[in-house]
Amino acid sequence: MRMMILTQMKPIACLVEPEKAFLEFEKRLSPPKDPKKRKKFVDTLIEMAWDNWRTRWYDKFQFCCEGIQH
Repeated sequence: MRMMILTQMKPIACLVEPEKAFLEFEKRLSPPKDPKKRKKFVDTLIEMAWDNWRTRWYDKFQFCCEGIQH
């Protein structure tokens, strides 16, 4: 993510402040250190992705363009 942000030719709206965007992204996706909280964090991510239309379409894209089966 950091490399993508730092190598952007034309910044998109959410990357006007690339360092801030990276830190917020990292914070949002960093699991907690406590094992019980970490488990809940991961379970929540799975629940959010399970049968989500975005996940299904990303899987289709991966299969179509990269040959990666889900």
